[in-house]
Amino acid sequence: MNNRFSTFKNSFESKLKALDLKIKVDSSFDPIKDIKIIDKEHSDLDYSNSNVAINDVKTKIPGDYLVKVENIQVKSEPDKTFYAEYSVTVIVETRSAKPLEDIMPAIEEEDLYETTKPYTFTLKPTTREKLRELTKLQKKKSDSAFLSEVIDTLYDSKSHK
Repeated sequence: MNNRFSTFKNSFESKLKALDLKIKVDSSFDPIKDIKIIDKEHSDLDYSNSNVAINDVKTKIPGDYLVKVENIQVKSEPDKTFYAEYSVTVIVETRSAKPLEDIMPAIEEEDLYETTKPYTFTLKPTTREKLRELTKLQKKKSDSAFLSEVIDTLYDSKSHK
């Protein structure tokens, strides 16, 4: 009998239209507070008795997730309950790297063939990874060749001022 009652009760639920949501990795997320209902007919919504039926959102892991909020009530229709489903996309914020050509002038090819000597210094692992990315983006042969170009360009730009 309990199953019949559940089926009977659910037959009175109607679906509200909700906007899908995009959030950044590690941002806060509340399935009820962050829901955006766009159903124009139901502007007087009450979430006080609402519950989250489905919420598989993992804010630390990028991807697409489903959220379902049930027992949303409309103040003008107190005997009827509504539900809404929406997707949440967790995204990684990426910074667009500008090519160095936009930031600094190109170094002539003959300047790159100066004799080099070993030089040792330490970098944080995250900085080292950024250096590798920048080296690849600028299509340089090595991290040291890229750093030499950056230092030469910065030095020359300072000395000309």
